[in-house]
Amino acid sequence: MDAALSFVWPMWSGFARPHRGHISRIAGCAVPLLVLSGSPAAAQSSSVAVPLPVFAGLLVVLVGLVAAVVIMTIRNRALHTASEFDRTTGLVNRAVLDASLAHEIHRRARSKGDLCVAMIDIDNFKKINDRFGHLRGDKVLAELGGLFRSLSRASDVLGRWGGEEFLLILPDTAQDSAMIACDRIRSSVQAHAFSVLKPVTISIGIAQAVEGETAEDLIRRADAAMYRAKEDGRNRCSVA
Repeated sequence: MDAALSFVWPMWSGFARPHRGHISRIAGCAVPLLVLSGSPAAAQSSSVAVPLPVFAGLLVVLVGLVAAVVIMTIRNRALHTASEFDRTTGLVNRAVLDASLAHEIHRRARSKGDLCVAMIDIDNFKKINDRFGHLRGDKVLAELGGLFRSLSRASDVLGRWGGEEFLLILPDTAQDSAMIACDRIRSSVQAHAFSVLKPVTISIGIAQAVEGETAEDLIRRADAAMYRAKEDGRNRCSVA
């Protein structure tokens, strides 16, 4: 019986020894009981004795449930992240850009505020892939993604549109301010030391939303301005 008392939790050991009646034998083995009461005195008259193995089992089940919830939460967050972000650049993907632009056009229609978008394209990106390989090309895209995140404003939405093209949404921004913001991005890219050991430049086309214009029309004008920047010599910004 005394040997069984050594299994009682230390905080109860001083109380449990005088109360050997709370030690029961199951299948010939002494099973210590955890006495649940407010005080040792109260335990003599009214107490609930829970076998420690049962209590430990319940604790294991509780810990397992908490762990399962944590794992499911992490997994759901990972799936949510994968559905919204481009794996190569770490920027938001086309679906998020489409939804964000639709929201901003709707908000602009209500507030009558300013809204600009900028289409960004890497100059001569095919030559980078041809010379250094697609893995190195992906590295350039990843470096650009990090650079874009550090240069864009908190209110902006900048993501990968597709291939080597990116879309920048500038809410509450007029054309002149958008031009300043985009030229700052362009010059920072030009000055950045990329892993390909070759200057990387971008061309940017900017368009300001007008009353009644759809997202498709706004993107089309920004895209046309971007191609005009390329025709004018690349590594520059052009306004629609």
